[in-house]
Amino acid sequence: MRLGKSATDSRRGDGSSLRGRRGLLRRHLPPVPARVLDVGGGPGAYARWLADLGYDVYLVDPVPLHVEQATAAASARSQPFTVAQGDARALAEEARSFDAVLLLGPLYHLIHSEERLAALAEARRVLVDRGVMVAAAISRFASTVDGLARPSPSPGVRIDR
Repeated sequence: MRLGKSATDSRRGDGSSLRGRRGLLRRHLPPVPARVLDVGGGPGAYARWLADLGYDVYLVDPVPLHVEQATAAASARSQPFTVAQGDARALAEEARSFDAVLLLGPLYHLIHSEERLAALAEARRVLVDRGVMVAAAISRFASTVDGLARPSPSPGVRIDR
């Protein structure tokens, strides 16, 4: 299942990737007040939105600055969410404790397949039976596809190689 529009769309800075993923989440997440674990949730873009919708959101991120930013965002909201520092490969959360798990960042940053598989196994471990996992990853061919997707130079422009 494709989460964003393309690798180039997410770099445009117009929020199209975030909007596209929000639409996907609206269609596939269990109904409110489900418990959602946002693994690698950064400063809380999805956690804020999901909490505002009424979800019981827990955000985990390994970066202290992101945890600080998400904590500030959570405490400033009428619908707060929980924030903790943690690693996608070794989650502290209890087994079968979340109705949905989001992995919308960690798989981009974990370089080795063993690390990605560990993050996926941990997400599955904390997910209730028949829960929903939403994950995003980048193909090893992304840079090639991105280069091919870019428009070619204007006619008459010479590129020396």
